[in-house]
Amino acid sequence: MQIKSIIFDLDGLLINSEIFSFEIYKELLAQHQHNFTLENYAQNYSGRSSILNMENPPKKTDSENSKSVFLLY
Repeated sequence: MQIKSIIFDLDGLLINSEIFSFEIYKELLAQHQHNFTLENYAQNYSGRSSILNMENPPKKTDSENSKSVFLLY
């Protein structure tokens, strides 16, 4: 069998999975009392790999020491 074509889904082309990524981040961070907004996600995390997002984690601005939320995992 010969491959005649390949379809690349460049997130949003066929299926927009960004909202699922946001919901996962939001749910995980809520377990640690962090309010992760869609605006924050869109400005700082949307369209980036999970590895890059882990290198730039959100901060808990209301905490006394502003530790990275992802350090809790």
